[in-house]
Order: sequence, then structure tokens, then C-alpha cells
Amino acid sequence: MTSTQASANADPITLEIIQSSLQAISDEMFAAFRKTAMSAIIYEVLDMGTAITDGNGNLASSGAGIPAFVGVLDKAVQRILELHKPEEIQAGDIYVTNDPYYGGVTHLNDVVLVMPVFAEERLVAWTANIAHWNDIGGRQALREGSANPLGPGDHEGQQPPARLPAG
Repeated sequence: MTSTQASANADPITLEIIQSSLQAISDEMFAAFRKTAMSAIIYEVLDMGTAITDGNGNLASSGAGIPAFVGVLDKAVQRILELHKPEEIQAGDIYVTNDPYYGGVTHLNDVVLVMPVFAEERLVAWTANIAHWNDIGGRQALREGSANPLGPGDHEGQQPPARLPAG
């Protein structure tokens, strides 16, 4: 049964409770992110966003934040799913990307962190956040301005989705 079929079979009250719960979780993710941030661009400017996707990377809910940021989080999850076999994805893993070509971010300083959510050993959702990091290293840090064009970008800070395994 697809999620669309499941939605068609569920009563409206149950759907509203589920959607409100997902929204509350996304908002709590945003609040925790802001409270624990060490960068003023995150905790003061709020240059960030949070979201929850389903297991396939389709946006299910989003917290506060920059709409353009929230709107790319599903693309980052979908790219991770393209690059990693389902059996490679484990509970507790975290994936990091700032690839503007395949990860949905607008430039290299926008970094996405994504974590899979499992229920009964089945991947059911992903939690994701995105924020602007002031310095990601590479030659970009040696030039003026964070949006300075330097070529294809492969000499810059980390880009493709990297897996940080649990444990």
C-alpha cells in the first residue's frame, strides 16, 4: 500500500493528528537547533531550516526557517537515497552534504545534515536540517566573500553526501 492509498483510507481526524504531531516535531527540531547553535548566523539570523521526510525523501513536514532552505531538504534526502543502497543505511547514521549540484543547497556554505528514522528495523522517515556555515574551508576561505566563483567547486570544502556511521 502506498502512502497515498493509506491517506485515502485513514479518517480525517487521524490524519490531522499525525500532521500536527509531525509539525510539532519539526518546530521542536528548529527550536533545539537554534538553542544549541554556536554561530550567530544560526541563532540570531536564523539562516536555517528543518524538515521531516518520509522514507522515500518526500517532504512530510517542516519547521520554521527560510522557505527556500526547507524546500531543498527533500532533494538532499533523495540524493542520499540515490547514492546509498538501502542495506547501507543504518539507524544512527548521519549524512552530510553541501553539494549545490545534487544536494539542493544554494551554495557551499549551506550544509545539510540528514538522519534516517527506523521503526521495527524499517526505514520510515528522515529528519533533516540545513544551515549556513560561515567557514567550510578550502580555497574559498582564502578569498573575499563566500560566494566568490572559483571554478567547478571540487576544490572547495566537503560536498557529496558523506556518511558518518553510527557508533
